[in-house]
Amino acid sequence: MRQAGLNAMTTGFYFNPGDRAPRDFAAWKAGMDQLHSAISRVAQENDLGIYLTGDDIARTKNELFDSVCDSPDPAVCPQPTSQAKIRYALDWAKNSRRVIGIE
Repeated sequence: MRQAGLNAMTTGFYFNPGDRAPRDFAAWKAGMDQLHSAISRVAQENDLGIYLTGDDIARTKNELFDSVCDSPDPAVCPQPTSQAKIRYALDWAKNSRRVIGIE
């Protein structure tokens, strides 16, 4: 069990397709798995908590649109898997057992 007051690292944790990340879920997931693995490894090696910055989910107009659009029609919503991608990233955060917060 983690104790309050331990040191934490801060990092991003989500590649938004609105920022030219892969739109294909499998390609996107491969990149996310590499990022999440690196974050987890550094936190584990240094006994750190993880404080995540979620600014890539809604910092810009394109990122916000890509994060909330859910139409299966690519003419309306160019990335219909965004919600699944956000859930995937948040599931990693929950399961890491090191994340102490998301900004």
